[in-house]
Amino acid sequence: YSCHPRSRKRIEQSGFQLDPRVIQHEPLGFHDYNCLQMNAFCVVSDSGTLPEESSFFTSIGHPFPAVCIRTSTERPEALDKGCFVLSGIDTKGLLQSVDVAVELIKNGNPGIPVPDYVDENVSTKVVRIIQSYVGVVNKMVWRKF
Repeated sequence: YSCHPRSRKRIEQSGFQLDPRVIQHEPLGFHDYNCLQMNAFCVVSDSGTLPEESSFFTSIGHPFPAVCIRTSTERPEALDKGCFVLSGIDTKGLLQSVDVAVELIKNGNPGIPVPDYVDENVSTKVVRIIQSYVGVVNKMVWRKF
């Protein structure tokens, strides 16, 4: 269980005990976390980036079962494409969501990658957009004429 130090402290203060089979460790780096996701039975997280990660790995042929423990998401487009399952925060919903997510991957149905998440040449587009607005920003914000 990769847990932010602040969250770990709150868990400890609450007296909640994790199942002894749960391994607790410091937060993982980006690369290590991605490797863990690709090799997990099921990724269960409250992370807001889980939809993007699931969609991306599906787009490159490495889908993984993904369950987000939340009641809403900032990424409804990924939910619409079936990239992950939103479980809610109750035990029954979480267990059902894990079962569904795992079975979908097992049956070859990982969802469809969100087109905006797999757009190519993003850095080139950003450079062009920024360059396109330099004159406007200089004039309107910095009053340079």
